Amino acid sequence: MTIILAIPANHGVVLASDGQITYADGIRATGKKIFQLNKKCLWAASGRDALIQRIQEKLSPYREGEDSLARLRDNLSQVIKRCVIELFQLDEQPPEDSFIFVEYTESGPKILHIAVTGTPEWVTTGAFAIGIGRMFAHALLQKYTYIIPDKIDVERASLLAYKVIEEAIAVGAFGLGHPIDIWQVSQEGIKNLNTYEISRLEDLSLVLRGIEINSFLKVSENETN
Repeated sequence: MTIILAIPANHGVVLASDGQITYADGIRATGKKIFQLNKKCLWAASGRDALIQRIQEKLSPYREGEDSLARLRDNLSQVIKRCVIELFQLDEQPPEDSFIFVEYTESGPKILHIAVTGTPEWVTTGAFAIGIGRMFAHALLQKYTYIIPDKIDVERASLLAYKVIEEAIAVGAFGLGHPIDIWQVSQEGIKNLNTYEISRLEDLSLVLRGIEINSFLKVSENETN
């Protein structure tokens, strides 16, 4: 089970995920769900590890390249479609997976969603989430819609991504858990935030939560008085 969140920003894009992996036999562990497609693009998937691993193997030849998602889109779609068919022929389990790719180009942040059928679509409506926690993510992001992407940079987008995923985990959604993994794609390249940087986002998220609570209490007091 998974929550993966892409947030476009001014001069960049953030891709983030929770860190809990649940294997077919119910065993839970922590691990990475976000991968580098090439020197300029990231990708992630929600669904069965068997399929994700198979796709990861097929995408390994792209690792040293620099092609844009626009050039790779149809090839990526075909890889996903073939892997889905191959795995279904082995175990006949209906697929429920979803795939997301991100990059930053001169024309701005790009988010590509590819369905389990291999159908690709560009996401042009702001932030986008896949996985079991996607409904939590979209609900929590509603109040920030008007600032995405033009009014936030990658640092603020990273904080927002952390806050949304942390709150989705906190409500007890099955299969979601720490650690939260956050990547930034910008003009400077690709960066995976380290433990210290994630810890700082955790502290800032707590500050924001305190501000929200205090603001609510002040409004409540004013109405009472």
